[in-house]
Amino acid sequence: MNLLNHQLFLWIDEKPRSAVKNMAIDQTLFELKREENYLRFYAWEKQSISFGYSQRFKEVKTQYPQFSFYVRRLTGGGIVIHQNEWTYSLKISPYSKMMQISQQECYKLIHQKLSLALHLKEKQKKIFLNEKSFPSGFSCFQNPSLYDLFLETEKIAGAAQKRNEFLGILYQGSIKKHPLLAFCINTFAENLTSKIEKIEKMPQNFWDKVKNLEKQYSSKQWLKKR
Repeated sequence: MNLLNHQLFLWIDEKPRSAVKNMAIDQTLFELKREENYLRFYAWEKQSISFGYSQRFKEVKTQYPQFSFYVRRLTGGGIVIHQNEWTYSLKISPYSKMMQISQQECYKLIHQKLSLALHLKEKQKKIFLNEKSFPSGFSCFQNPSLYDLFLETEKIAGAAQKRNEFLGILYQGSIKKHPLLAFCINTFAENLTSKIEKIEKMPQNFWDKVKNLEKQYSSKQWLKKR
């Protein structure tokens, strides 16, 4: 079953970018007022930490003082250390049927589709969807949530999302690059919808918006918002 009922633009953004720019690009995608969906895979210029919109920067800095690059996400969730991982963002259209279900159900369905694109090099190992509820924690990968993906006893995939009735859903996810794991981006996209178009670049007005949002994400006011 296709999760998305409109076209999906797949963007494999191979150029490593700063934490600030990656978040600015994701928000710009989120604010595109269109019926299409966007799936972007991207890389990080330097080892960085992103943390949830409602988290306190002072607490993040205290727990991870050794890092130089921090960025507050627009989405919720916990701390993610961006280093050895696959990172993606999924902008879901406000016209999507996914807007009619709960955040938890959305999380579950997307991770079910993601699990089908993850391939194990050892067949005796298993990937499974976590069905247990845990108290919310500070660090994303150290504190499992309902419907996270696990490889045996290790969390390998988590995500955070933001919803807006006019803009749709912004879903930001991370997948650990595990030595036993292979990931097929195209399979993940095909599991979401059969209507896929690959894109390699965005128009200039898109990048103009990104540039403006970079000022927000790089500001102390945003970083220390809480």
